[in-house]
Amino acid sequence: MPERIIISRPEEIANTLMVGLPLVVEKKMSTEKKPGVLAGWMVDEYVIVSLYNTFLPLTGFFKNNSATVKYLDLGIIYAFQAVVKEVVKGMEAVFFTWPKHVEAVTLASVSRVKVRYPVTLSFRVPFEVRTIDVDATISDLSSKGCQVRVPKQSLAEEMVSTGQKVTMSLYLPNQTTANLVQAEIRNISAMGDYFTLGLLFRADGHSEQIKRIEQIVRLQLQA
Repeated sequence: MPERIIISRPEEIANTLMVGLPLVVEKKMSTEKKPGVLAGWMVDEYVIVSLYNTFLPLTGFFKNNSATVKYLDLGIIYAFQAVVKEVVKGMEAVFFTWPKHVEAVTLASVSRVKVRYPVTLSFRVPFEVRTIDVDATISDLSSKGCQVRVPKQSLAEEMVSTGQKVTMSLYLPNQTTANLVQAEIRNISAMGDYFTLGLLFRADGHSEQIKRIEQIVRLQLQA
């Protein structure tokens, strides 16, 4: 069974929040879900969510409406109930009341750490005999895999698919030689100006590089 905890202290709730964190807002008594990002907060006062509205205007959110806000970070899914305090049209921003508590469920069994490492992804374009290199940024890392963010302007959606093999070039701290790691795309999500790719490392032929990544993960967890 996944571990489930309740976070109620305001400072501990704030520790789960990070500006720019992707999230989903689901209106109460509705199946409608809207993607967005965490735009900011004031402890014990409010949480600001910026919603994406590519096709539809910001509708259905009014003062005193209730909603559930969910976000995933480092293998843990967080969720809280909140009430709309204010809606800012044009900016597509919603101010929610500060949550009374946040429910956290651990999904991953592998330790993950927050990192911001620049990487280069190399992969073959589907149905074409060529490879492309794309600059990306790792947003979290474990010894088994990672998540990377790729600007949409650098990568067309039809160029990536689940199960696709990629080579990741990663410079770890205090290293001058890039680690080349084979990986497989496990999931793809599009939000705002970025694609987020979930990668699973393939250990075949790259055991030394995987060991280096495991070492840096352990060092980050001890920091």
